[in-house]
Amino acid sequence: MIALVVTLFLGGFDSEATIRALKYEEARRGALEQVLSLSKDQLSKARQPAVVRAVVGVAMNSKVSFEERVIAMRVLRLLGNARQVTALSKAVRPGKRPADIALAREAAKVLHALGANSSLTKGLNHPDPEVRQWAARVSGDAKVLCALLRSDPWPQVRAAAALGLARHRTHGS
Repeated sequence: MIALVVTLFLGGFDSEATIRALKYEEARRGALEQVLSLSKDQLSKARQPAVVRAVVGVAMNSKVSFEERVIAMRVLRLLGNARQVTALSKAVRPGKRPADIALAREAAKVLHALGANSSLTKGLNHPDPEVRQWAARVSGDAKVLCALLRSDPWPQVRAAAALGLARHRTHGS
């Protein structure tokens, strides 16, 4: 971990050191937080497919702590692109534990931010309103959006469904 911090401090981003650090519980959180603190120039160097794959692996690993998984999803928002983060769609599934719901929300935010719209559509029927909201914003399914607009009990979801319908109309999706 110290080597990773020293490397970043000296102005370089070492993808191999970062990937290695993500494999170890003792170093994982520090490596993720270091990536979050990178400058724009360093971020462009960090957007390597191998780094993104390693961070996706952390985000989707149920054996990793909840906090580190959330941080990993936030890192993906900075590093990834829609094609690279489609695996996060598995996190947008109904869960009973508060941690599962929170992870579904984070995954929905990342998928929306990166334009992974098709990966987010399964969130339209999610029991959590925040996940439904993110999914409704990008959905092209007018029937589902109209149903949400008419009957969803959450105003944010209805507003997002209206935005989704407007997008659907203007883009002919």
